[in-house]
Amino acid sequence: MRRAARRHRGTGFYGHSPARCIRSLCISGLGILTSASFAQTTDRIWSLYTGDSFTDRSAIRLSQPGSKTNLRFHGVRWHSAPHELAPYYGIRYMEFPKRKPWLGFAIEWNHFKAIANLDGTVRVTGVREGQPVNRDERLGDTFGRFECTNGVSHLTLNVVVRTTGHVGSSPRIRFGGYAGIGAGPVIVHPIISVGGGGARGYRYGGFNWQAFAGIEYRMNPATSVFLEGKLTDRSYDFDLDSGEASARFRTTHLALGLNWRK
Repeated sequence: MRRAARRHRGTGFYGHSPARCIRSLCISGLGILTSASFAQTTDRIWSLYTGDSFTDRSAIRLSQPGSKTNLRFHGVRWHSAPHELAPYYGIRYMEFPKRKPWLGFAIEWNHFKAIANLDGTVRVTGVREGQPVNRDERLGDTFGRFECTNGVSHLTLNVVVRTTGHVGSSPRIRFGGYAGIGAGPVIVHPIISVGGGGARGYRYGGFNWQAFAGIEYRMNPATSVFLEGKLTDRSYDFDLDSGEASARFRTTHLALGLNWRK
């Protein structure tokens, strides 16, 4: 498991380095958007949003071979502290070609947090120091910290569809709907403290996907507000000083933002 986890973090998509994966995604995205620009776009839209994220309960796995420990902490609760530094936010750029104004492409950066509830009591199963364990324990009795407070940050390339009578197509149209799906690399910053060691710092988290949908209301020809729901889902492995830990972040996002048309 340890070799597999290291191999995953040391390489990117199809065996390439993480930096090369991110550069390739950016270049591909810019190429798509540039092609759309040459096709005469009806809409170039910049979006800025904030909001909150809600990560489902999930299990934390802890492996410390040196102490013969291999544990699973079931049903861990997560919270997000969205308005504490660093806050929940996202930035997106979209283009919709003139010939197909209902179909567009977007590049997006999204940042959220996941913080384990250390005061919660969870079921713990597995082996601790060679002895079997199957009981309820306070998560904070094992971990001093388990969080991504400097964030889980997604860079995604997305395909977006919107209603035919979209906002901006006519002065009389004030409301419109849209939906999209995308994928791209993730940068995570875990802060984990366990048994005198742990993990801290930015690292490549592999590739993630997202799906989103929202509604938009036009305030004037250049500006609109939107309300959007989003879903992301990925499991992350973290190297520790004494072993490994892992957790799954299946997260629902609720965002409120502004669009600027150019």
